[in-house]
Amino acid sequence: MPFTIENIPADRLLHFIAKDDLITILGDKFQPIQAEANATKSKLTAAFIKTRVARDNDFIERFRRSAEGAKAFQKYLESYARLTNPETKAKRTQVRKLMSEPRRGFMGCVATKLEPADFKECVDNYDRDEYQSISLVPSGALKDSVYHKTGELLLAPRPNQKQHISYLPTGLRAYMLSHPDQYESYITERKAELKLLKAVRRNARYEQEGRGAPVSTLPVLPVSSVEEIEPLDRGKRRREPPGV
Repeated sequence: MPFTIENIPADRLLHFIAKDDLITILGDKFQPIQAEANATKSKLTAAFIKTRVARDNDFIERFRRSAEGAKAFQKYLESYARLTNPETKAKRTQVRKLMSEPRRGFMGCVATKLEPADFKECVDNYDRDEYQSISLVPSGALKDSVYHKTGELLLAPRPNQKQHISYLPTGLRAYMLSHPDQYESYITERKAELKLLKAVRRNARYEQEGRGAPVSTLPVLPVSSVEEIEPLDRGKRRREPPGV
């Protein structure tokens, strides 16, 4: 049975109100939340705001009795009806089965791209707050790929669904934006490595043609960048940005 508006957990009810609408009805109560985010250098996300609001019992009780609370609860009821519909549940189960093998293959592929040190770092730092909202599998992109390879109609995108695909999993884009200096450094090093590899390829062609290698064309890289370049015989193996 679905919850009533009186007993639905605060965090679940807040899930069905948009961030901007919640800030509007918070009024002066939003200022302490904003101050906390600034003090802790946290991103002022909907999740951050709603977690703090859920602790304010007085506000939650007023919210339950408000028009905005009633709208949020109606959205919950619609979501509950959709999720518990037998036909929808059966389709969801079929989709999970169809995607189980692709998900395993995707994660296996990702695992081969990581260094042993990356696994060690993630084992040691799994509890850091910045990693909690990042998933591993880009579900939409993977489902679209499986659909185009198999033609399975259950995986077909909705008619009005945008066809743009992001191969970044949920949360990773936000992580990159919140660590701009780290990623700018990463991109700069990768660009320098690419120039070096292109020069190596060009020199190899010169050698094959018996003309010798134009050594002067090799770009000069920082020592740290050169040390990080992996041997060419490792195939498609690549380094990931630090911290991801």
